[in-house]
Amino acid sequence: MDNRPRYPDPLARKLARFAAGHALFAPGARIGVAVSGGSDSVALLLLLHALAPAAGWQLTVLHFDHAWRADSAADAAFVAALARRQGWPVRLARAHPPRATADREQHARRARYAFFQQCVAAEDLAWVVTAHTADDQAETVMLRLLRGSGPTGLAGILPRRGLVPGGPAMLARPLLWARREELRAWLRSQAQPWCDDPTNLDLHPRRNRLRLGFLPPLAAAFNPSLVRSLCDLADIVRAEEEYWAGVVASAFARLWQPHPAGGRFPRADFASLPLALRRRLVREAVRRLQGDLRQLDFRAADEVVEWAASAARHPRQRRLARVECRVAARALDFVLALKL
Repeated sequence: MDNRPRYPDPLARKLARFAAGHALFAPGARIGVAVSGGSDSVALLLLLHALAPAAGWQLTVLHFDHAWRADSAADAAFVAALARRQGWPVRLARAHPPRATADREQHARRARYAFFQQCVAAEDLAWVVTAHTADDQAETVMLRLLRGSGPTGLAGILPRRGLVPGGPAMLARPLLWARREELRAWLRSQAQPWCDDPTNLDLHPRRNRLRLGFLPPLAAAFNPSLVRSLCDLADIVRAEEEYWAGVVASAFARLWQPHPAGGRFPRADFASLPLALRRRLVREAVRRLQGDLRQLDFRAADEVVEWAASAARHPRQRRLARVECRVAARALDFVLALKL
């Protein structure tokens, strides 16, 4: 017998199915809901509020004011009032405005996640949820495609991941199935207002230029379902990446020979592997040694892969981000460089 609760609202049912399908939010979970005041996050809060009683979830509303606008305090007041009406506690914080020379987006992201971590500790939260939608997913996939990303990047925004590496809380995006206009239509049907942020119309940020000036005409000219197609691509690639993660971990454990300065792969064993796996093992070696894949150039890494499979046996060396790779007759040696 199916004893799962029945939700009369179709959007609430969709969110509940998505959460169950991605193992989000155990019964009784303590959840921090990031609410900017915009339509997406307001809809997220109202939908979670509708689902919370049956699931036993305890919500805390989180609002971080980036102080980009002179009137942004009004958004914080709106969110606080909305949280009070629903009976949920709210935590508010305001950033120091970034210097004009700073990377505003990166500055904002670091400050926002630091605030989330503070809230996790103060409220004993197991989850922080953000209102990323299918539109956000499509924009992310397209931006990464234009940047030349590989499969890992094309997996897009993940439904769940750690809030910070090694931290206790998880970050979830339970609205990745929803279109932005679908959520706004629902809010209108509920007579629920939201805050419009005029900075979303600024065409200087790349994401705004893509959203406002590139994706709509591209969809009109080639594929009216472009957003859904890009989201489907992310879903397909994410499943492929989950499969590859296990294959790479197994091959790495079998072949990697650590040494005090780094590690190595036996060249003959490495060269016998399929090209796709060789490429991924080189990336994994770099990731293990430097902690990430920043500044790793695909062509440089692929040159190492080609050298290992070639007949030549004279030593050759290539810098891969912050890792030095030496391909010799018997092994591929990887050493973390001390200097960039």
